[in-house]
Amino acid sequence: MKASICIITHNHEQWIADAIDGALAQVTDFDFEIVIGEDCSTDATMQIIQQYQQKHSDKISVITSSENVGARKNMVRTINACKGEYVAHIDGDDFWNDSHKLADQVAFLESHKDFSCSVTQADIEYHGTLDKRFESNYARTQEQWSGDDVVKTPSFCATSSMVYRKADLLPLPAWFSDVSWVDSSMRGILAAKGKFHYLQRKATTYRCNDWGMLHKLRSQGKAFMAKSAQQILDCIAEHHKQLSTS
Repeated sequence: MKASICIITHNHEQWIADAIDGALAQVTDFDFEIVIGEDCSTDATMQIIQQYQQKHSDKISVITSSENVGARKNMVRTINACKGEYVAHIDGDDFWNDSHKLADQVAFLESHKDFSCSVTQADIEYHGTLDKRFESNYARTQEQWSGDDVVKTPSFCATSSMVYRKADLLPLPAWFSDVSWVDSSMRGILAAKGKFHYLQRKATTYRCNDWGMLHKLRSQGKAFMAKSAQQILDCIAEHHKQLSTS
């Protein structure tokens, strides 16, 4: 299996069909699978996923459990279940709007071994009350980024734009189980393995909202946000140090 599309979802009944449709629409000359981590939703998310799985049983598999495990554990178990050499991400309330996104990002990484991750620019749909701070962050015009610059850049990219080699992320370090910012921590781990490529087109759409993990973290206040961000930087710095001395 060349690539796995990892979709993480919980209570996304309004949006999950868009996420799956964007994955199914990918045009590639290689095999890919769609692995959906469904975290015991209380709405109709699972029923919608099952309808898709019945139609595309050769393409879609579902990871779930009898009780909610939380966003971090759901992400980890879903990535571990991916069989592909490359892993691409879609949050269950986002979607891809470019049918050649996966093929182009995998092709870039195949021919550029010194890069550990490819991301894309993103369109943004604002929902709820969050301020519109991400517009320029997710439309960065610099194409090549060093690992250090990635780590130092807040809100570097939309998680739903990421494609990377599974071997560059796993096994996850022990500190990963304690961090608040899962996506930033993943980028930090990948940044220790190589440069980042920023595909210069808006190939994904990020729904910026007040119901997701970002809103939950921000609602705990600036002090908590600053402490969490510093924790990630400290963990990533130690991770880079260990890799350089091993």
